[in-house]
Amino acid sequence: MSEARDTSCRDECAPHFGQRGPFKFSRAELNAPMIWNFAESVHDANPVYWDETYAKQTRFGRIIAPPHSIMTMSGGHWWAPDYILEREEQEIEAQGDDPTETIREIVAKYGYTTATNVTREDEFLQPYGPGDGRIKQTSYVDDVSEEKQTAVGKGVFIITIIEYRRELDDELIARARNVLLMYDSSQPREN
Repeated sequence: MSEARDTSCRDECAPHFGQRGPFKFSRAELNAPMIWNFAESVHDANPVYWDETYAKQTRFGRIIAPPHSIMTMSGGHWWAPDYILEREEQEIEAQGDDPTETIREIVAKYGYTTATNVTREDEFLQPYGPGDGRIKQTSYVDDVSEEKQTAVGKGVFIITIIEYRRELDDELIARARNVLLMYDSSQPREN
């Protein structure tokens, strides 16, 4: 029996629960064309996303992004030159270790290397849009379940909380709760 199995996977992960990892910024500052591209792609005609004159008369006083665009707006590059990617990676590494990656390494030690996203729940707290700068994102693992036998194999459920903030004032704009199943796909399923 390996050393990794001398204790439970959850017990090994527990010291890292609640520790925020490095923050990452979206690739660009929020702007109206980004919002229009997203609204166009999902056929969302809400004038507060499209019409600056209309939006100025609302409680927001400006164009805002659709709340459900948070993953798109906070994303990184689809492609960038190596020197840009290397510089961004150095900025992230300079912030220190990532507890979420440490937990993934522990989970992998137990043979749980196949991932399936189970659920994601988003809570939107503040509007965001042009003038807020980039979106700042950080996350932490809230919990790891005890090992369970699932229909696809034995594994653990990792609950991660992702926080999204406006760059300009560091105000929390959204929080997501993500549940990821990490399992061993090489083991035969139990019926």
